Amino acid sequence: MIDNKLNESIELLTKEIQRLQSCINGTQLQPLYTNKGILALLQINTSTLRKYRDEGLLGFTKVGDKYYYTANDVKKFLDTNHYEPFAS
Repeated sequence: MIDNKLNESIELLTKEIQRLQSCINGTQLQPLYTNKGILALLQINTSTLRKYRDEGLLGFTKVGDKYYYTANDVKKFLDTNHYEPFAS
């Protein structure tokens, strides 16, 4: 029991140290999604994803014939399409 808690604490501490090192280095990496990943994340189909790109709703990076999406691209997309609740 104590070993499990100690291992969990060490793991959390290690992750926090790595996060702080990334911040200090200024190279904090964010997730990178492929078309397949973004389709699953947003639960949409290929034609909808193409529409979002073509209409400039979802930012992306294209390398060759591959599309990549950052967590920031997804956040901007969701923030832009967010509606506050209106029922009280």
